[in-house]
Amino acid sequence: MIFDCDGREQIIGLLDLFYQELGRNAVVLSDTQTKVISASCGFALADDIHNNIAELLRCADEALYEVKRGIKGTYGEYQN
Repeated sequence: MIFDCDGREQIIGLLDLFYQELGRNAVVLSDTQTKVISASCGFALADDIHNNIAELLRCADEALYEVKRGIKGTYGEYQN
């Protein structure tokens, strides 16, 4: 969860940085093998702090599964 952002652009900027770092840092599996880890993510925005957290998580989860049906290893935004 990301709190106190100035909007969608800031969230996307943070996610872009996360994915850049993830891609640059391979995990050592053995003396001879490394693996770059990928991750899929979905996010949903809330302008009102009183929004229902369960509903926001459901929306983010929906966005995550949309990513997984397409290009895995990236992020997507919930679109209603």
